[in-house]
Amino acid sequence: MEEKNFTKNDIPFFENELKTAEKEYSKDIEETWHKDRTGDRFYKKVKRLKKIIKLLNAGILFKEYNPPSLIIVKDKFIISLIKNIWRIKGRQVWYRQTYYGSLA
Repeated sequence: MEEKNFTKNDIPFFENELKTAEKEYSKDIEETWHKDRTGDRFYKKVKRLKKIIKLLNAGILFKEYNPPSLIIVKDKFIISLIKNIWRIKGRQVWYRQTYYGSLA
């Protein structure tokens, strides 16, 4: 598995992806308003992209770990892009992100 490194130079790419994902999400809401249960894949994609942009704006550099749901920072900390949890690589205990500044 080849890991991609992301830097601040990638922010415009992720912002364009976010605009597209938000359009897909709003279209999905309009098409499925009458259903009791629908998938949330578009919502999760929007949430992932927002968190990635916030991390890059804060100067946190990371790599993909288990795309698209996990990233790794400093080859040690694994962060979930959907849930507010993280763990140390090699350990199985997940911790809640209690302080993240304005990134939560």
